[in-house]
Amino acid sequence: AEVLHAIAQAYGWPEIENLPPPTPCIDSSMMKYVGTYQFRSGMECTITHMNDRLYLQMLHQPPVPLKAMSETVYILQPLEGELIFLANDEGTVRGLRLWQDGAELEADKVG
Repeated sequence: AEVLHAIAQAYGWPEIENLPPPTPCIDSSMMKYVGTYQFRSGMECTITHMNDRLYLQMLHQPPVPLKAMSETVYILQPLEGELIFLANDEGTVRGLRLWQDGAELEADKVG
């Protein structure tokens, strides 16, 4: 529908120019990652969901968009880094592992 809508607008097709704009498809599997995570140092970060996308936000920093590489692996854009969500045997998200600038940090999901 999104492609058809874009084509219709580009070519001015009268029979479908009044289509409502496409609604974003919200992947409910991403919602299990949303929450607060605490690193071993005590520092916390949050994962939020906005506009069908996940964001990582560290204290006093702007949110960084995450780009999915697989169901559990995301890269930080535009920064160079990788974030992996960790789950227990039942599939419940228990934490995350963050690689950035040669450092590896692990955090537990606390909220």
